Amino acid sequence: MFVLADMEWMTDTHGHYSPTQVAAVKVDENWNEVDSFSSFIRPRDTAFHEWEHVAYTGGTATDFLHARKGFNVFNRFHEWLSEDDIILWWYLESECLYKKLIQLIAKINDNHKMVSINRYVAEYLAGQLNSRGNVYKVAEGQGIIVDEDLKHNSANDVKVMRELMSAIQYPQELLLNPLKKPEFTSEQHSQGKDLPYQYDEATNKIHIKGCRYLENSKLTKGYSLLKTAFRKGFVPCECCKEEYKR
Repeated sequence: MFVLADMEWMTDTHGHYSPTQVAAVKVDENWNEVDSFSSFIRPRDTAFHEWEHVAYTGGTATDFLHARKGFNVFNRFHEWLSEDDIILWWYLESECLYKKLIQLIAKINDNHKMVSINRYVAEYLAGQLNSRGNVYKVAEGQGIIVDEDLKHNSANDVKVMRELMSAIQYPQELLLNPLKKPEFTSEQHSQGKDLPYQYDEATNKIHIKGCRYLENSKLTKGYSLLKTAFRKGFVPCECCKEEYKR
C-alpha cells in the first residue's frame, strides 16, 4: 500500500536536527484515504526553540511541550506501517532526514521502499500551470483550494498531497519505476542567476548565491530579497538560516 508522508523539523544553534511533526496517510489504488497517522513531537531541548518557527505550524507551544517524545513517536509510526508499504515523500530531503532521524532517535533501520514524488508529478504535469514547486503551489495549479496558514503542518501537507494525487489521478504504477535523468541542454538556464538569493527547486531550499550546496544544481531561480523567497514557503539553507530567524 502507498503511504503519503511528511515530517517537519528545525535545527538548533549547533546544527542538530530536531523533528517536530510526523504525519502520514495510507491510500488505496485510487488515492482514497484508508488510514492515517499524525503526531506532534516534544522538543528534546526547548532552550533554542522559537515557537513562531514554521516547523511548529498548526499547534501551540503547549501542544508541542505535551506531545510524545521523538523515540515514542517514531516507534509508533514504524509499528503503524505495514511491512510492504511504500512511503511517498514530496522531497528527497525529507526522505533522507527521516531515515537518519529514525535510526538516530529510535535505533530503527527503516527498510521500507521510499520515493520522493515531486519530480514524478512535475514530469506527469509537464506544460501545465504550476507543475513544479512545493505541493501547495502544484495543488493550486490544479484548482485545489489550500490553506496557506497550515503550510508546514504535516497533517495538512499530507492531506494536500493526497488531494493532488487524487485530482490528477496519478498512475501509481509509475512510482515503481525510476525517473529518467533529465537531459540538460544549452537552452536551459537558471532564472535570475545573478541575483543574491537562489532557489533550488530540487530541494525546496533558498541559498545565498555562491553557497557550496548549490554546486550541483543545474536550474535555480534568483530573488533580490530573502523575505520574498520565505513568503513562498521555501526552506532556508544552513547558509541563510540565521538571516531567516531575524
